[in-house]
Amino acid sequence: MWMPKYICDSMLAPLKATETEIAFYDIDSDLDVSNDVQIEDGDWLLYINYFGVCTTQEDRLLKRFSSSQLIFDHSHAFFSPPRDCLATIYSPRKFFGIPDGGLLLTSLPVIELEEIDTGTVARCTHLLKRLDGTPESGYQDFKFAEETFSDMQPRTRCFRVICKDTI
Repeated sequence: MWMPKYICDSMLAPLKATETEIAFYDIDSDLDVSNDVQIEDGDWLLYINYFGVCTTQEDRLLKRFSSSQLIFDHSHAFFSPPRDCLATIYSPRKFFGIPDGGLLLTSLPVIELEEIDTGTVARCTHLLKRLDGTPESGYQDFKFAEETFSDMQPRTRCFRVICKDTI
């Protein structure tokens, strides 16, 4: 799995937990993948659409590599449409006042989740305190909510799967 060097640790933790081999790549000043990156058969490359301004860079990657090897992370680009690639990942909580959840759009078969997330309400406290007071009043609750994400087990209500065929 090719990952950019400039990435959140939370994206690396699941790969490490599953002992997935990780290769890191550099991004240049235009946020493009370094020209020295050559992905092999069986490799995947995750590219982050940083701040939602990297559509042109994604276009170049789709010309450079097989679309079946590209995963686009739109966690900073919620309003950017999914691309014709292996998968596109979204993180609505970075844009809306919701405590958790993510979206995965892919044409790959995905196992339906059975375990229900019962922690969503507990992760709302800092958001409610923010509405009713100040960000500082909910800071400890925010830290607690963030710590709960160290449990990487996907659950329904926390992580929804949408197949491209159903859109």
